[in-house]
Amino acid sequence: MVARVVGGRGQVTSNGVVLASFRLEGSSSVTIDRKNASRRTCQVQLTSNELSSGSGNVIPTLATDLFAPFGNELTLFYTSITNGVETDTQVGVFLITDVNVDDSGTDLSMKVTGADRAKAYSRAGFTDVYTIAASTNIGTAIQALLSSRVVAFTQVFNFAATTATTSAAPTVFGPGDDPWAKATELASAASMELFMDTTGRVTLIPVPDPSVAAVAASYVEGVGNTACHISRTLSNALAANYVIRDGQGTGIATPVRGVAQDTNPLSPTYVGGRYGQVTDYKSSNLYATAAAALAAANADLLLLLGSVEVAQWDVIPDPARDVDNVILGQRVRAGIAANSKYVVDAIALSFDPGTLMTMTTRAIAGIQ
Repeated sequence: MVARVVGGRGQVTSNGVVLASFRLEGSSSVTIDRKNASRRTCQVQLTSNELSSGSGNVIPTLATDLFAPFGNELTLFYTSITNGVETDTQVGVFLITDVNVDDSGTDLSMKVTGADRAKAYSRAGFTDVYTIAASTNIGTAIQALLSSRVVAFTQVFNFAATTATTSAAPTVFGPGDDPWAKATELASAASMELFMDTTGRVTLIPVPDPSVAAVAASYVEGVGNTACHISRTLSNALAANYVIRDGQGTGIATPVRGVAQDTNPLSPTYVGGRYGQVTDYKSSNLYATAAAALAAANADLLLLLGSVEVAQWDVIPDPARDVDNVILGQRVRAGIAANSKYVVDAIALSFDPGTLMTMTTRAIAGIQ
């Protein structure tokens, strides 16, 4: 049975300690987007000074007030009912970044904007030269880099193992550099994704291959289908099919190159077909070896392929859905044949039970 979303609740927290709880207005929302530095962002609308629990000012007047954007976080939950059982699904931990109070004289409301903990790392820029020793394991380097930053929460890391290392010379970052951006570059060089999960853990995983992933949800037309509207766009604007990653610079005595290309004759972006060759190029001294450059090229190709066909699915909200999920879909008259698979790149969730959830996806037919 499909869960029915009935609203949501939130907690104001400080380093994981719950200070207060509140109900979410329906116009509140969460966005999940792999292209954003902060994969998870939120907008929370409050129109009442009442808290479900805890005490303190809802409308901030002091830096120490609950919703003041000076270190407190929001932990948000979707509330749904399945077979009469109410369940809360945690959808993120968000640093409060902006607060807007609107007083019309008749009505008073407040909108709170938040971003996941990646924002805290970005704000904690380097104040001096930061050096990573030569030939350091990239997972170790990322954890040490982030651990060196002063943030207002206990850092928890959930890292998959990697054998990739930095180059044979020290890697140096300078004052003002964005620590999260640099950590993300390191992850990409190891063909991995770096992001915050729903509980606020720093997560490092290999870039998933959606062509071999299990199906997370089905939106096949017919009885039980929860997809209410589908928009499908075909475009050659984003779909590179020939990826070059050059390792060159400090610490790399002899430049190395990794090349990944769409060699599937059945793919619409096959390099030997009518689509032609569309090149995506990057160079960095973080691609320390030929194997690392090739792995990075292959991983980046996985994130580019399929974008020749982008489909947006407006569905009955399901807070369990996430970026990298693979969905099964069918809408024959819109050109989506039976057993078509798509990988989710972005999600827009509203806490209004009457508002559909939008998933932006790429066609896996172009990836296989």
